[in-house]
Amino acid sequence: VQTCALPIYWSLSILVTDLHLPHMDGFELIARVRSDSRAADMSIVVISGDPDPGAEHRALHLGADAYFCKPYSTTMLCQQVERLLNLHAHAASAGAAGLRLALST
Repeated sequence: VQTCALPIYWSLSILVTDLHLPHMDGFELIARVRSDSRAADMSIVVISGDPDPGAEHRALHLGADAYFCKPYSTTMLCQQVERLLNLHAHAASAGAAGLRLALST
C-alpha cells in the first residue's frame, strides 16, 4: 500500500509481482493499479506459486498481462517482459516517457 503512494510507482512500464505480499495480496495490488488512470499503460506480470487453479484466471481477469507459475522458465519470463517492454518502447516513440521496471516481492 505504501509503495502505491510513491510518485515513481505511476511512471512504471512494467510491474512484476507475486500474489503473496506482506501488506496486501497481489489480487488487490492488480485491482488498485488497474483502477487508477495514472497507471493505465502499466503492464503487470504475476509470478506465483499459488496452488489455487483459479489464481491465474483471477489475476488475468483483474488485469494482469501475464501469469507465470513457480517454478517458471526464466527464458519465457524474459521473453514476455521483453515483449511488453517493446510495446512500451513503441508507445514511448510516440511521445511517452522512458521505460521503468519494478519487482514487487
